Amino acid sequence: MHILKSVTFLALVLTLAGCSTLLPRGSSQAASPWKTYEEARAAFDRIESGQTSAQQMRALGFDGGDAVNVTLLNYTDVITRFIPSPVIAREDLEAGILKCIEAKQACQVRQYDLKKLEKKRYGNFFADFFNFERKEEIKGWSLSALILLMDDRVIYKLWSGQPSILEYNQEKNPLGPLQGAGPSKVQREVIGE
Repeated sequence: MHILKSVTFLALVLTLAGCSTLLPRGSSQAASPWKTYEEARAAFDRIESGQTSAQQMRALGFDGGDAVNVTLLNYTDVITRFIPSPVIAREDLEAGILKCIEAKQACQVRQYDLKKLEKKRYGNFFADFFNFERKEEIKGWSLSALILLMDDRVIYKLWSGQPSILEYNQEKNPLGPLQGAGPSKVQREVIGE
């Protein structure tokens, strides 16, 4: 009887609390000094090819090769990225790219992958809890910056990104919590358990 009262009380509290507030939330962020896309892009725009030093890059928030979320590439990665086919003529490439390819190991290539994503589940709490239907909203931004350095000075920079990300994911399972039970049962019978 005591258990029935507890379950009834819990059900009443869940109903009054607003079920969607009980759904999980989360966020994913690549460690960086910028909170918004605009801040990251403004810092990148302050980098000038031929003038900005590696030390000045650090002051702008673009740490060196030992920083987190930085991919260190080499000149062969630059070749495969910028010369994907023999149709592109050498003279069509930017001067900084050519310098990097010619300098080989003396060229440092850094790719910064920055992002901030917030995930929020929404919809009916009970449908989500019992795995009948899950809805998720993902919002945020991402920016990727490629920077080529030689003699501790930027010789080329390139960026790409998504200033505004908005995605909706929906997963429906007509059998709810039993949805994944089928294949495991079949596998156990085949094995002979």
